[in-house]
Amino acid sequence: MSDIILVSNLPTPSNRVVQALDNTGLQVVDLLTLDVFEIHRRTQLSVIDVQNLVRDVITALTGTIEEECTKTAEERNAELEFLTTGDETIDQLLGGGIPTGALTEVTGERLKYRYPEVTDKSGLGKSQLCLQLCIHVQLPRAFGGFEAGAIYIGTESSLATPRLHQIATSLSTEFINHPPPHISTQDIDSALDALSTHGDRILYFHCPDLESQEHTISYQLSVVLSRHRIGLIVLDSVTANYRAEFDRPTTSQKSQSQPAQMGQRSKDLRKLAGTLKDLAVEWNVAVVAVNQVTDMFKRSSSQGTQPQEEELLALDYQAKWFDGLVEEGGNMEGTKRPALGLVWSNLITSRVMLVRDRWGETRIRVVFSPFARAGSLVYEIGPAGIHVIVAGEANGVKKDGKGLVLAVQQSDHCPEETDVSNTNLGSDFETKLDDIEFSDLDVEDLLSGKTNI
Repeated sequence: MSDIILVSNLPTPSNRVVQALDNTGLQVVDLLTLDVFEIHRRTQLSVIDVQNLVRDVITALTGTIEEECTKTAEERNAELEFLTTGDETIDQLLGGGIPTGALTEVTGERLKYRYPEVTDKSGLGKSQLCLQLCIHVQLPRAFGGFEAGAIYIGTESSLATPRLHQIATSLSTEFINHPPPHISTQDIDSALDALSTHGDRILYFHCPDLESQEHTISYQLSVVLSRHRIGLIVLDSVTANYRAEFDRPTTSQKSQSQPAQMGQRSKDLRKLAGTLKDLAVEWNVAVVAVNQVTDMFKRSSSQGTQPQEEELLALDYQAKWFDGLVEEGGNMEGTKRPALGLVWSNLITSRVMLVRDRWGETRIRVVFSPFARAGSLVYEIGPAGIHVIVAGEANGVKKDGKGLVLAVQQSDHCPEETDVSNTNLGSDFETKLDDIEFSDLDVEDLLSGKTNI
């Protein structure tokens, strides 16, 4: 299927031309690179028709580029908006919330530690966060919403309407019992009205295979965005159909080599991300794509190469920094990495990971983003969605897998804005704790630096 109809400002070609391009599989890039007579030979269109079509495509693309280049950095920043997650602390971590005009990935990691009691735990809340965003996008701007609807594209399961109702009901109860003092009564009433009819503004598309997903995103979304006021697009998940398509290839794909299949998958991913980002910029909406995780395997050193030199130059070593495998202190934290590889990592704007730390606590982490620095916060899932656990809710106490209580409390020399209970301990300190018999150790003296290890 040709992508010529996706070119903006292009005069609508005739059905005969579109059908000829579809039958031959020619794309816009082919019209720009192939000779006119080669296109004529493949499509059986007249040379005049081919020349006119190529001229119209070049004119449309050039006009779009010139229009984009006229925007200054200040104008682009003025158009940028952030959708609230419903938690002010998480919004601050993300640099303001979920940005419009960008592609944000939310992925979850299922970690393995040396402590068995915190392994094999999943359900970190990726879909919970997406459902939470679908509710908050409908709220007035005073609450951080867009007063708009949401498009939810599900590839694995149906829309969790009971959970949506629970989130909306919980927020309604909170607004009635504890109305925000800085928000007007009119905005609170508008928020309650939106929450009571939240289901009317969430448009759900079920895409069980890659073909229906591509058709929905490439053709149907632009029509829906032109007819409805939409502030959020969610794809949950981006990985499922690609795994089903390429991990279990069809009869026609089995004849292709594995590099050829990976090349085709990379091409499809580039097209998908390009379409989503174009829609995000054109309609000024926030786009969230949920990603799965995959196992990470360490490759052996090749012959004739120093192990340390190869490790520094290897993709496995460098990729862990943008795959979220390294925590803020520089310590390796897991054996899972986001799926879809390096190609997809270069296509997304921001990467947000939901992980479990070595204490078994769930953390929301910014791996990379142009809007925020890398960091993480401890969170939990409640009736209204995910929210940060502030210092004091857990009495400022953490435990490691051996039962040692790490009494990390805010001291007088720490800044007020620093949440020490959410800060990872250094690797040297952790290594020393592992080599000590805790029954004979004064923990308070250790933390204060008085104990000589």
